[in-house]
Amino acid sequence: MHKFEVEMIWASRYDYDKGKRLAMHAHEYYQIIYLIDGDIAFSYGNEQHPLTRGDCVFISPAVAHGFISHNQSATKTLDVKFRLRSTRLTAMMDSIKVLHTKVPKEIVILLEQIKYEGTHQQPFFREMACLSLLKILYLLHRQSNGAKSFVKSHVLGTDVLPLQGERMTVAERTSDYIKRHYSSELRVADMANRIGFNKNYMGQMFKRVYGHSISEHIKEIRIGKAKELMAYTEITLKEIASEVGFKNIHHFNRVFKQVEGISPGQWKQKEILGIRKHIRF
Repeated sequence: MHKFEVEMIWASRYDYDKGKRLAMHAHEYYQIIYLIDGDIAFSYGNEQHPLTRGDCVFISPAVAHGFISHNQSATKTLDVKFRLRSTRLTAMMDSIKVLHTKVPKEIVILLEQIKYEGTHQQPFFREMACLSLLKILYLLHRQSNGAKSFVKSHVLGTDVLPLQGERMTVAERTSDYIKRHYSSELRVADMANRIGFNKNYMGQMFKRVYGHSISEHIKEIRIGKAKELMAYTEITLKEIASEVGFKNIHHFNRVFKQVEGISPGQWKQKEILGIRKHIRF
């Protein structure tokens, strides 16, 4: 007997050129397709649904599906395929015939975690992927039934309880300010004045919570956004450097290598090699 209620089969990142299509087909397993970028006309059985960036579809077994991408832009997807191994979970998910809706960032992170586990295949990678998938299914079921969202985390946007205490409040407000203004020039002294804290006090409280300085946090936020743009858009590295708040491409290259250990170009090439690579579990 399978140890989990779910069985991971496959995960992949796909890029479709402008105007390309995914031919109508059906299979005996479930599938989730997250639309990273683009606009498509998605067919599910006898129904058609217009989907845009950030939409997610849940596909049941034996239902024919496919899509046509619009000519204006390329289409980028993150897909997972799986089986359900319990009648309880199957009955629960039967209420989701086709889900075409924007999903919270937590689900996107969990999909990326599944891809990561399959790519690196460290000890217990199947178990970790299955746990992420189970959480996705419960979250999708909640969302399809109109459940309310929880309070958003100050770090990942995930569902958590509200933060408590002055120390966390200072750190949270500082991090939130950075996330909203990362593309602008950020100086700690200016941030402290705008947020309403003493510069030294703000720095001390921030480091106690995050374990690193505000300046390091700014670097991490900017590099994280840069990686997202490199993975999910077609804009150039020079444009990305400007978009995420670096003075020029040379400054961007230097900081990126400090944080990631490789250049932006090398990182993007590794990401490209992972596209259309079927990760099997």
